[in-house]
Amino acid sequence: MAIIKKFEPKRVFISNRLNNRLKTIYDSTITIVEAPVGYGKTTIVKEFLQKSTLKIIWFNIYSEDKDSFIINLSNRLESISEETAKTIRNIGFPNDDKSYMMFVKALFDMQLNEETVLVFDNYHLIRDDFLNKVVMDLSAGKNEKLKLVFLTQDITSNITLDFVLKRKINHINKSDFVLDKDEINEYFKLCGIKLEKGEIDFLYEYTEGWISALYLQMLSYISRNKFEPS
Repeated sequence: MAIIKKFEPKRVFISNRLNNRLKTIYDSTITIVEAPVGYGKTTIVKEFLQKSTLKIIWFNIYSEDKDSFIINLSNRLESISEETAKTIRNIGFPNDDKSYMMFVKALFDMQLNEETVLVFDNYHLIRDDFLNKVVMDLSAGKNEKLKLVFLTQDITSNITLDFVLKRKINHINKSDFVLDKDEINEYFKLCGIKLEKGEIDFLYEYTEGWISALYLQMLSYISRNKFEPS
């Protein structure tokens, strides 16, 4: 192994393969980014969207509290449409067919001056049957200037799974985030480490391309000058 420059373990690596998948966000009404914790969903999507010329609204979901969800969402929407934000507050969290259809209409009718990407991070914390129905209805794409992205650890709704399988919803998943051997080599090179072939093979077999495990191995090398097999 050779050090090719100073160590930069916090560099965000996006493979060309994943970058091409992320580009589909701009062509899709709804994108679901699904991967377990530790695959870098938030960091990577945020890094990717920072380079966009579109307006990006990033909405963090911190808890399962539905009232807080509505308040926080309406606050975020105020920057692009005060009328929609007010309507969402008045509707509240959708809990029946009438309120969910009103919720969908409010987002369909939202007046936007420019193309906007609205990201829901940690969507798994707040999802329920009615909110899932909102997402499915929005996939019809009646608001051409609005792109929606949902970051979630997993998909549990059969309706959502059906839409994904029928390709009615853009789906970026775990397989898009795992790194192959060439990508592992690129990742370590970006962070200042040149790997030998045996080291690449070891890292791939040990981590199966999981970015968090690769990051921990990188930190181990930086602090101990070796990888840890346990």
